[in-house]
Amino acid sequence: MNIKYLRYSVTIIIIATLIYYIILNHSDFNILINLETGEIIVSYLLYFCFLIVSCTQNFIIYNDKDLDKFEKVTFFKIFLLSRFLTKLIPQSGNIFMARELKDKFGLKYTNFIERILSLYLIDLIFVITLSSIILLVLDPDMIIGGYNVSTIVLTLLILGFSLLVILYNFRKFRVDNLILANISEMTTNVVKILKNYRLFFEILILGAFSFIIVNVIYATIISGLNMQVHIAIVVIFTILFRLSHIINVTPGNIGINEFIFAYIGDHLNIGFSNGMLICMIYRFIVFSSLVVYGITLGGFSLIKKGGK
Repeated sequence: MNIKYLRYSVTIIIIATLIYYIILNHSDFNILINLETGEIIVSYLLYFCFLIVSCTQNFIIYNDKDLDKFEKVTFFKIFLLSRFLTKLIPQSGNIFMARELKDKFGLKYTNFIERILSLYLIDLIFVITLSSIILLVLDPDMIIGGYNVSTIVLTLLILGFSLLVILYNFRKFRVDNLILANISEMTTNVVKILKNYRLFFEILILGAFSFIIVNVIYATIISGLNMQVHIAIVVIFTILFRLSHIINVTPGNIGINEFIFAYIGDHLNIGFSNGMLICMIYRFIVFSSLVVYGITLGGFSLIKKGGK
């Protein structure tokens, strides 16, 4: 079966299952009326701040000194629209962004991949490292599904650093195969980017800000629903949010994130439906924000021009 149609089928099945669960357990979601307007507005403002920080991260890592000077407003439009497209079709945002940066600023596709890999690696390892420290300090004995959360996060951290070691050593091998040679060249460039300590430090600082902002958004939503939860649970939700940016199975991982949050909520005594509701509220804030910002900044006109 074609991968595209398989993905569509999986998406339909997951969304249908999600809708069926909500209809079947609609009374569990009455808690939504507790969420006040002020808390919703604060969440929207915080997410706007998150987008600015995230966009700045991307701007720094893509803005190569050898390219035409990036126009910040144009880059922000491209960035927002790429985020919006990814919510509709997995990975379509990255494809759109790569094409736009090549057409407008001369960034090669291979350079785009190198930079996005570098950003993902820096962001992922930083978030998991910081989360590990927080979880080990706040609740080292937290268990989900019979597994110690701190152990899981530390395992992910080890895998992340192992990937860095593999990348660092892979570039040293000489290969004759053209594809492997291109991969070797890309890994070499990724390592060079990671060894740019000033850039690395700037990305880390911005990553810390975005991590804090997302935590505060989840905390605001949870507080607005009159739930009393440990801050470690908020950190876990933030880790899941950041990981969902890397791999998208369904558009925006819709349905998948909801059931994962529900599963965690059930095991951490929040409740299956409450965990799902927290994810749904956050998703609504994200999606509606991207639509509004895209229209306001003329993002849809970029799609029309790109399609010509």
